[in-house]
Amino acid sequence: MKSLFIILFHIINLSFISFKISYIQNAFITAFPRSYNGHSLRLGLELFSFMKTVSITCGTLETFTNWIIMFLSTGFRAKYSNNNETLGIYGVSLIMMFYGIFITFLIFKPMKSHLKKEFNKHC
Repeated sequence: MKSLFIILFHIINLSFISFKISYIQNAFITAFPRSYNGHSLRLGLELFSFMKTVSITCGTLETFTNWIIMFLSTGFRAKYSNNNETLGIYGVSLIMMFYGIFITFLIFKPMKSHLKKEFNKHC
C-alpha cells in the first residue's frame, strides 16, 4: 500500500508544479457537471493527459530505481544467490509499475475519455 501512496505523491506533486491549483480544481470540477465550457474541457483534457503520462512514467522509474538499488547492493547479491528467490524479489519490485498503470487506466484515462467525448459534443 505504501507504493501506491508513493506513486500518487509524485503524480500530485508534478501536477501542482506544472499547473496552477485553480486549473487542477477546474479540471476535476469539469469532469462531473452537466454544463461544460470549451476552456474548462480543454484544460481538463490537458491535465488528465499529463497525469496519465506521469502516472505510468513514475511507476516505471520507481521500478527501475528499485532494481538499480538491488543490483548495487552487495548484501543482496551475497544473500540471494538462488535464482528462484531473486525472481520473486524482482516480481515484488514490479508492483510500483503495476500501481502506475492501474491508476492510469482506472482514474485518468476514463476521465480524459469522458472529457474528450464531451468536448467533441459541445465544441
